[in-house]
Amino acid sequence: MDLLTLKETAKCLNVRMITIRRSIADGHLPAEKVNGDVRVRRDALDQLSSPVQAPDSHRRRSHARGRAFTSDDPLWAIVGIGQSAEPTNVAAEKDDYLADAFDSSGR
Repeated sequence: MDLLTLKETAKCLNVRMITIRRSIADGHLPAEKVNGDVRVRRDALDQLSSPVQAPDSHRRRSHARGRAFTSDDPLWAIVGIGQSAEPTNVAAEKDDYLADAFDSSGR
């Protein structure tokens, strides 16, 4: 009977330790406690029918996938706001911009 630590198990399966913990919690990977530490039997790894993977809800996403950006979106009004016919130097004219902003806010 060969017992592996979570770290050894993760290394054998080439996954992160959190994936092993989740698989144990989900019941996909049997484990047992030995002196308060969780151990996985080596033969349990051999009996896995498929590679251990984190559920989709736990995977990191490189970018969010949402609905299409359309004209009914509230942010549509600012599309292209940075593009104008004539470039301006915001830093040089910041006082004018601030004065206009305060005047339009009613302060």
